[in-house]
Amino acid sequence: MSQSNEIPTSQLMRNKYDSVHRMNSASGVTTSGQNGISTSQPEGILTNRSKHSSAAHGIGNNGNDLPHLQDTYSVADVYSIGLNASRFLRDFIGVFSASAQKSNGPNETAMKRRKAGFASCDLKGTGRIRLIEIESFVWSNLKNQYGMQRGDELYDAFAPCIAQAYEAAKEVKRVMYLTAGSGGHGQDDDGNGDFITFQFFRVFNIYLCVYAGMLDAFRRIIGGNSGISGNIMGADIVVESLMDREQWLNQYMYVGSSGFVFPPTIDAAETAFNVMCFISSTDEQASVQFSAFCTWITGFEIKSYSPLGEFLNGTADAITEAKSVKSINSKLTASTITASSRSQRTADRDRPQSKGSARSYRSNPPSITSANRSNSTTGANSNLTLKRNNSTNNNSINRKSPSIGSSQSSSTRPKKATVVTPATTQKKRRPSISSRGEHVISNVIIEKQRQEQRLLNLRASTSTIDERKEFPPPEEKKDDLHAPTSSSGLQSILRDSSSRRFASLRRSSVHPERNNTMQRQSSITLLNMMRQSFVIPKMTKSSKIATSDALREISQNARIALQDFSEHLKVLNKEALDEDMFMTLLDDMGYTRDRTGLFNDLLDDISEVNPGTSHKTDISVDDMLALYISEPYHLLDNGKDTGAALMEYIDKIFDDVDLDGNGGIDHSEAGLLVMKLIAREPSKDEVDALFTVLDTDNSGMIDRIEFKHWVLKPNANNDIGIPRSFNHTSLDPALVTPAQFVQELEGYTLNHRAIKHHFLQNLASAAFGKEETADLLLRFFAAYSHFNKGFVGNVKNLHDLLPNPKHKDILKANLAEENGYYDEETLIELEDLGIERSCVENIPHPELFRAMVDTLEKMHKRSYRAFVPENIVAIKRKAIEELVADGISGLLAAVYFGSELIVPELYTRLLQGLQHSCGISNRDARFLILHIDMDHDHAEQLRGIVIDNCATKEDRIKIVKNTEKILNARVKFYDALRAQSDFQESSSSTSSFYDEQVDKWIRFHPKNLGDFTCRPTVFEMCEELLQGSTVLDVGCGEGYVSRNLKAMGAQKIVGVDISKGMIEAAKRHWARSSDEYYIIADARTLKKNLVEQSAATNMMLGAQFDTGLFDLSVAVCLFNNMTISEMNSSFEQIYSVLKPGGHFIFSVPHPAFLSHHDTEIVSYGKEIKRGGYFSLRDKQFDGRMKMIDGDELMCRYYFKAFEDYISAIKSNGFDLIEAEETRVTPEHLNGEDSAFFNAVNDCPLHLVMKCRKPLNVSHSTAVGTATTIDLLPKKLTWNKTMINHFANVAVVMLPESASHEICNAAYQCYKRGLSADDIVIGQHVDPRAFKTTKQFCTTIRSKLLHQTGAVIIKGLDMEKLGGEKDMEKMAACSKIAYFLICEHIGTVDGGARGNLFDVIDEHIDANDSKVDNVLFSVSSAEAGWHTDGASKDRVYDVVGLLCISPAHEGGKFRFSNACNVYDDMTKAMPKFMMYEMIRPLPRDVLENGNGLGEDDISSTMSRSNDILAMRIRYNSYPIYVTEGDRMRFRYMRHWINTGHSKTGWKVPTLLRISMDLLDDGLDNGCVFHKALERGDMIFANNAMLAHARDAFKNKPGQPPRHKVRAWLQVQKRDILNSHDDEELEAALTKNLLRGQTM
Repeated sequence: MSQSNEIPTSQLMRNKYDSVHRMNSASGVTTSGQNGISTSQPEGILTNRSKHSSAAHGIGNNGNDLPHLQDTYSVADVYSIGLNASRFLRDFIGVFSASAQKSNGPNETAMKRRKAGFASCDLKGTGRIRLIEIESFVWSNLKNQYGMQRGDELYDAFAPCIAQAYEAAKEVKRVMYLTAGSGGHGQDDDGNGDFITFQFFRVFNIYLCVYAGMLDAFRRIIGGNSGISGNIMGADIVVESLMDREQWLNQYMYVGSSGFVFPPTIDAAETAFNVMCFISSTDEQASVQFSAFCTWITGFEIKSYSPLGEFLNGTADAITEAKSVKSINSKLTASTITASSRSQRTADRDRPQSKGSARSYRSNPPSITSANRSNSTTGANSNLTLKRNNSTNNNSINRKSPSIGSSQSSSTRPKKATVVTPATTQKKRRPSISSRGEHVISNVIIEKQRQEQRLLNLRASTSTIDERKEFPPPEEKKDDLHAPTSSSGLQSILRDSSSRRFASLRRSSVHPERNNTMQRQSSITLLNMMRQSFVIPKMTKSSKIATSDALREISQNARIALQDFSEHLKVLNKEALDEDMFMTLLDDMGYTRDRTGLFNDLLDDISEVNPGTSHKTDISVDDMLALYISEPYHLLDNGKDTGAALMEYIDKIFDDVDLDGNGGIDHSEAGLLVMKLIAREPSKDEVDALFTVLDTDNSGMIDRIEFKHWVLKPNANNDIGIPRSFNHTSLDPALVTPAQFVQELEGYTLNHRAIKHHFLQNLASAAFGKEETADLLLRFFAAYSHFNKGFVGNVKNLHDLLPNPKHKDILKANLAEENGYYDEETLIELEDLGIERSCVENIPHPELFRAMVDTLEKMHKRSYRAFVPENIVAIKRKAIEELVADGISGLLAAVYFGSELIVPELYTRLLQGLQHSCGISNRDARFLILHIDMDHDHAEQLRGIVIDNCATKEDRIKIVKNTEKILNARVKFYDALRAQSDFQESSSSTSSFYDEQVDKWIRFHPKNLGDFTCRPTVFEMCEELLQGSTVLDVGCGEGYVSRNLKAMGAQKIVGVDISKGMIEAAKRHWARSSDEYYIIADARTLKKNLVEQSAATNMMLGAQFDTGLFDLSVAVCLFNNMTISEMNSSFEQIYSVLKPGGHFIFSVPHPAFLSHHDTEIVSYGKEIKRGGYFSLRDKQFDGRMKMIDGDELMCRYYFKAFEDYISAIKSNGFDLIEAEETRVTPEHLNGEDSAFFNAVNDCPLHLVMKCRKPLNVSHSTAVGTATTIDLLPKKLTWNKTMINHFANVAVVMLPESASHEICNAAYQCYKRGLSADDIVIGQHVDPRAFKTTKQFCTTIRSKLLHQTGAVIIKGLDMEKLGGEKDMEKMAACSKIAYFLICEHIGTVDGGARGNLFDVIDEHIDANDSKVDNVLFSVSSAEAGWHTDGASKDRVYDVVGLLCISPAHEGGKFRFSNACNVYDDMTKAMPKFMMYEMIRPLPRDVLENGNGLGEDDISSTMSRSNDILAMRIRYNSYPIYVTEGDRMRFRYMRHWINTGHSKTGWKVPTLLRISMDLLDDGLDNGCVFHKALERGDMIFANNAMLAHARDAFKNKPGQPPRHKVRAWLQVQKRDILNSHDDEELEAALTKNLLRGQTM
């Protein structure tokens, strides 16, 4: 569905997402800053008052001369931050932007503010301020505005920009002095003084805001902005970080959000990155320094002729205003302006500058260096600590160029500066984090951008800096050397200077015979100018980890592990882990195995991921970080979508093979597929066999979905179509009797929307008004005659199908009453109600119904029976046709659950409506009164028929599904009647309604009111949830919300909408990123649509479609396009595709808005009844809304009450987290479009709600369709008594009566030729025959989940089942008996290898590295500690094993509690070692039903090396998953080892050590080590316990070892039963009192 009926809007203003408020208090307010500095609060200041400020400050003339609110985004009309700029940037710029505004006179507010600010810096009154004073000014302003904590946060976030802006303002001053002469500040001021004067104070404020924007944009692109809570990457980390290509291409739109021009297409972004790579000084041409990023922005702004570009180019008013110097064209860059850009005379250029003419340093400057790639690879300067190259003039291109980063001398390299850490910061004065910076003239940037081919070639090179010297210079492009400029003043000087700068390059191109040294020097000089913008400080070992860019890339668990490793070093007073310390750690952990070579192996692991450390003998924190960002750690633990990568790879294979591009693989192309995957040509028979497996729909073509299913072999949950809110346990005949099942379904039916529908409620209370209610009832009965006229035919059909004579007699009596034959008691009761016998006796019910309708038509003088729309009639007809086709189950659902059970409730409401609206008499309403009384009796009789016909699970599923169909048909019937009663002029569907308006909806900036109030609130609620998340945008429209969420940090967006036009617009929008996917889908059938179009969204097929696909879902103004019923269906669908713990945030028009709707902004063109509210539910309103640009949109709104939204949230299993009402704010009313907003002022506009799917499913509403993966079980820890006496509590005897029940049933099934896979409880065996067995198995289930976790059952009478005399019979009968026991404990999961799996030695060594896909179950080799199930998408609650024949020797079974071992390990092992237990680990993929490896060509192909490696990467999960008191343990060391091997990874040394400790802990905790005897059954909790089995040998001539395995799901049943025990007991008591038999 598309975004729709948002309440209309106005122009771009401050919005809710900003959460920032304009200060508008009394004029002249000043505050006392740090050290007594008085600072004026600027007008129009931007603050986050709600979270950071307790009082408002500001100046102005009562607000009258405040600029428009929109101007608070603007800095001096040259730079404006974007709508989605971060809160840190907005708060920072809000303080200083006002001081940058243009002044219109000496008394103008902006001028006053600047004077006050300058005075607060110039305490001595010299007219000159230095960096140290400006830093104090900035810090005190931030502190006074936001308080100490927030002020410190903002200062630290943007501290480098202060010195950067200071140096830029100084450079403007210096350039002006060169062209205009002395500024009148004395003979010692030639423009080079280390200070700025008042006329440059505005320029400083502008640069401060611009550089802050650049820093913020870079921070957000590399992922350093974690939201609004102050958790932000520090500036020192940002400027040292490197931006890679993926980060840039995915997030480059943040450049626009921060207020800069950004590439219009992805190709342009790619080109821009190549330019930045060349500018940057990194060895790897796949990463970009912050300095290069700033340089590129500057060049791009200038090239784009933007207002900011004009400012940076020196032609903006902001610069000309400074002392009225005209024609300034300094072409300053974002990095800094280098000394080489200074225009000097030729004589000065060719000789070193005299000592007296050099600019002075600030007092006691730290030593610095330029970025030298040979010494550092960490990126740009961590804090922009720059010093000017004072002692040497670098301007000459002809003399020998200094090396990269030359500073005071071409032969002397200064020392690197040390970072000032927070610990050393003095609070009395915020110290300077950065010193002087050098800038590169923008001509250089422009020239570089125009040499695209050369840049791309250089980008592709992997050479070092020294090797780059050999690159040829760019070809001469004489006409393109300079940006278009005028020819006056300083511009000419700069042009001449830049011409000389490139002169040697041109000469080298024209005269290739010249010395190559000149070419190399010229190239290096060019690189110098591009790179010497920022200085890389020297990092100590302790500070590297705190500032490393890689910290962002690792998971939270990895960060904890890294911090723990660092803490261990500190405790031992070490800077690195040496071998002695490593051995000490092993001792502390209790590691007793051979340690030879372990430390060297760990060093090898480090050197493999960080080759420069091959000589090291210890391991630092940085070494561990390098390990954590390497494969397999980083790929699997960082939330990387390995499933998406696998899907992309499969898509590529399919596209390569689909030569004709028709979307399918035919027989000829199948041969190519085989050759591509296994490099051999298949035979015709093999191709035919391949089609037999893959072509599941027998179309003669293998389509993309079939191909993906074949490769992935997804473990999807079998969706049987049962409503989630229905108790699924009641479907199991082994656990729930037929009477209990019927009672469960009755309760579900009587609480269904078909009975509780709002239309019926409004009719009963005459909420529409008496006249309108009577009219609606007349329409209702006219249509209902069509809906209900098939009832008698359904009863007759059911009568004919039922074999039981008693059941037939009940239906005959029912039909007799339908024809007017009643018992005496009924007639007497009717007479007591004033209804004569003659009015009902011998009169068929259809005639009574027509008589009632005739009376109503006479009363109201109208009839609708001839005008019932076909769509209403078709609803019931279609449903009944489907139910009749399903035989007895369908007809029982129609006659009992869809009619007789609910008619008394329905007809009571209709009778109430008639009485309240038109005062109908009992006599005239006798049809309704008869059914209210009689159908209670009919329901009691029909109930027995249903109980006798729901013995099997299949029967119950059919009855539930058919009941849901007929109830939903009633809901659709009511919805259709409600819609038809409105007489809507617009008959267009929702999709066509929006298809016709696509062009008007397309936008990048806000256009309607919802873009300023509704959507920003949604964005704010989403903000903390977005980083790295997969988001579903339901009703995405043309993608406005999706694009914003992606820009805010979402990893992947899937947008769905019912409008084809909207989806096409979203796909072609120029700002769409590569991780945004858009498909046409209906929210009411969302899951089905996602499965069908998984290829279009790159979604991994399999169990994740059941466990949850998305971390977050949003639906902005979606539900106003739906009826209440449709909204409920959509809620259910959205819930089903969210991950546990996932959030759903939606917005809707406020229910109270309709009372304010008729304005010039919004009008629905309908008069609303005064006081109307409940009666408006589902009423459709089509109207119009005006947008900020004056255009109009058509809008649609199905009204809903608050109750409807709350009910949809609760009934579908969501928890309501937050709700907010949106409105017009004071900020909106202060703008130039205040009239627009005044039209809806004080109106409740939207309602925004935030919901969450429970993380741990624990209630029946959610458990119904939950998978075992959703249900994280509670920990099961053994105490010492249980450990020491395990056999006493774990070994139980099967009661003799239970053994008798089981053996008799098994033998009877065997005699009928049934196997365990054939048996259906309720059909082949009577569930009532297992009374003792059921009680016994309930106890076993409790033991498995809540007590011992393991049970050994003895006492199955194997002799009665055949014994040794007839081994074949014994095996078959015992398997049936075992299956029956399993089915009473839980639900047998036969999805992987059938209900039961024979464990028999197939003479294959599963440990042999040469074999593949072989289970230990078919091998006699030892099976180490493990749990069953190696698939990521499928887990088993319980594993069971039956012993039919023991081994001759060996084969002992072992138990150990993994919970106890986990607790012991967490006490003994450091967190960085426990991290190996909780991070995802690759597991081998096992898929063959018999566990015997590859047996056909399709299996061989699906396990080809490349595909298998990617499948294994996807099949990664931790050994331990814990959450509070819940845990799941999944382990098999062998499959972890082979998984690493087949993926091409080495098993990390730390993982080997951790698994050694785990195995040893399990060995020490082993409580059972015995061989099972014939007839023994063992069950183990597969999430808590590890089991193992010794190697064994069979003896020739004796029966071989034969075990039978079953996997059970028991948690869901346990949860549902525990919830229902009390309710069931109460219901049983109630029914017994009523004389019913359960």
